[in-house]
Amino acid sequence: ELKFLSDPEIEKKDLSREIQALKTSMKKLKSSLEERENDIKRLKDELAAWTKEWTTKSQELIDSVNHLFNVILSSIGVRGSIETTNVEVPEEGQLYLNVQFPGESERDLEAHSSGQKQIALVAFILALQVLSGSPLTAIDEVDKGLDVFHQATFFEKLPVLLKRAMKLRQTLHASGYQPQVILVTPQFRPPQSLEEEDHIVLVTAKTSAS
Repeated sequence: ELKFLSDPEIEKKDLSREIQALKTSMKKLKSSLEERENDIKRLKDELAAWTKEWTTKSQELIDSVNHLFNVILSSIGVRGSIETTNVEVPEEGQLYLNVQFPGESERDLEAHSSGQKQIALVAFILALQVLSGSPLTAIDEVDKGLDVFHQATFFEKLPVLLKRAMKLRQTLHASGYQPQVILVTPQFRPPQSLEEEDHIVLVTAKTSAS
C-alpha cells in the first residue's frame, strides 16, 4: 500500500533538513571563529614579547651610547645626555641630545652655538663608532658652517675627543690593529696637540679646488 505525503509534511521535512544544515554551518563557523581568536591572541602575545625585547635591547643600546657620549665629552669638561621618546614604537621614536658646557646649564643641542653643536655631534658620532667596534671612522666636513672663531674653538677640542674615543675603542674591542680616524674638510688646520701616533688622517684642500 503506497502512502503519499501531504505537502505540509514534505515542507516540514525540508525545513528540518535546512535547520540541521544551518546548525552544522553555525558549529563550523563557531569553531573557525575560536581558531581565529586563538590566532589573534597568539599574535598579540608574540607582538608584546617582540616589543618588550625590542624596547629592552634598544634602551640598553641607548644607555651604552649615552655612557660613551658622556665619557668622550668629559675629556673636555663637558656633560651630555641622550633623551629618547617612544622607544617601543620605532617609527614614532625621537632622539635628542642635551649638552652642558662649563658655566652653562644643560640645554638641548639646538640651543647651543654652532661650534658647541659641532663638538657635541662629533662626540655622538664617535660614541656610535666606539660601540660598533669599527676600526675606521670617517667624518666629512667637520667644520661645515663654522665661522673663524668657532672653528678655532672646535679644532682646539677635537683632538682631545678623538684621542679619548680611540682609547675607548681599544679598551672595548681588543684587537691587533690601531683604530684610525679620517677627517675630510677644506679648511682644517692641524692643531699642535695632534700627533702622528694618534692615527688621525686629515684630508684637506690647499687650493679652492676640492
